[in-house]
Amino acid sequence: MNEEQRDAVLCNADIVYVDAGPGTGKTHMLTSKLIEYIRTAPQKIVALSYTNTAARQLGVRFNKKLAQSGISGDFTFFNGTIHSFCFRMLKAYNKAVSQLFDYVILDDEEIQELAEDIRDSHDGEIPLSQILSSLRSDKRDVPEELFSEVSRIKEAYKVISMQDILANFAKALDTDAGFRSWLSKQVTVVAIDEAQDLTELYYSIIDRMITIIPGLRVFLVGDPRQNIFEFNGGSYRNLEEFL
Repeated sequence: MNEEQRDAVLCNADIVYVDAGPGTGKTHMLTSKLIEYIRTAPQKIVALSYTNTAARQLGVRFNKKLAQSGISGDFTFFNGTIHSFCFRMLKAYNKAVSQLFDYVILDDEEIQELAEDIRDSHDGEIPLSQILSSLRSDKRDVPEELFSEVSRIKEAYKVISMQDILANFAKALDTDAGFRSWLSKQVTVVAIDEAQDLTELYYSIIDRMITIIPGLRVFLVGDPRQNIFEFNGGSYRNLEEFL
């Protein structure tokens, strides 16, 4: 690591962002920061990556570095995407309070199939694009009547989209005091990779978590020159507004 990266790893600020371009060893720096958190105090770490593949790679690097460090501190470690984290927390909380949370996440193929079934039930009179948007909880250019119908179908089948997961998590943070109290005991550190590719909703969730979790540490690594997922609503502007 160079001097700037070492400073970031040792920095005690609650929120730390590092601009790390290709070849700068950002994964090494990110895992080193996680080890440093563990070295200083018991931690409940959530490491978030944009894709499952990136999450698996980060997990392998972290476990290798942890073994090399010889540290046996008191910590828990969740590694995955923001969607998998939010889904797991919603499911765990509902189990903790003896409530049923039996939703199934629809993948792209299942969303396509369900959209075609809904279109066929309307004799093909509704554009498939509008049904797909409704299933993904995207209200843009979708008649309210159709959106409400699709929402009822999803609830009847107990299925949710990726967007639903984030929206439901954000809603729980806003409206459920019990969930806020429970979540505040589950996380002490959030580490975020590819911070330049995150959506406005993603950052609004992190903002809410900072508000409700005393002393939450957030460590972000990104490269504004590589805004790969802008088509999904990810933007460096969202990161700038968050910081």
